[in-house]
Amino acid sequence: VSQSRYAILISRLPNGEIVNVNKAFERLAWIPREKAIGMSTLSLNLWKYQEDRLKFLDILKEKGS
Repeated sequence: VSQSRYAILISRLPNGEIVNVNKAFERLAWIPREKAIGMSTLSLNLWKYQEDRLKFLDILKEKGS
């Protein structure tokens, strides 16, 4: 995860709490790791459209990670 050139965020499914991000995520989102960890994807406004987030969560629950 930490060496990937792609932005990666790992969060808990039930509440969206972020448990890890990599450097590429920090650069893309302009959010330092220290700020992101412990926050939720909702509180950081990472989804432009709430409907997209809900669709994504449905797919994850249906098919797994």
